[in-house]
Amino acid sequence: MKELSAARILAASITGAVAAWTGQVWPLVLMVMAAMMLDYFTGMLAAAYNREWESKKGRKGIIRKVSLLFTFALGLLLDTSIPFLVTKGFGVALPVNLPFGMIVAAWIVINEGISMLENVCRINPEAAPKFLVKLLKSMQQEIEQQGADSNKGEGGGQ
Repeated sequence: MKELSAARILAASITGAVAAWTGQVWPLVLMVMAAMMLDYFTGMLAAAYNREWESKKGRKGIIRKVSLLFTFALGLLLDTSIPFLVTKGFGVALPVNLPFGMIVAAWIVINEGISMLENVCRINPEAAPKFLVKLLKSMQQEIEQQGADSNKGEGGGQ
């Protein structure tokens, strides 16, 4: 389990460091967009390979991706609006930066990675390393658990 913790810490550290170093969200946006495009294209390849091509499924995939982008945009909005509103509206300085956008971005990239591996397995089951699927699913569960734990601690479960 230590490898999983180290991988999570490394992935979050790299993402956070890039975003903090540049002072911009563009690295996060690029990572999310790249993961979404790769997932969509591997899904199309798997559908073509297995002769399962349906425009309805493709349309649903695009709508799903757009909904994920809205969720990511909400995370970024929360990152900027909450500190602004609290500081300007109440004169209270927050002791930490809010990482909603980064957390949502990490969740999306991991989720898309799992989907990409599933698509690859539909083409060639031996092509996707099983340890990578387990690693991504473990990371996804950890992010979900962290979000649930932080929500309980702040009265969000009421």
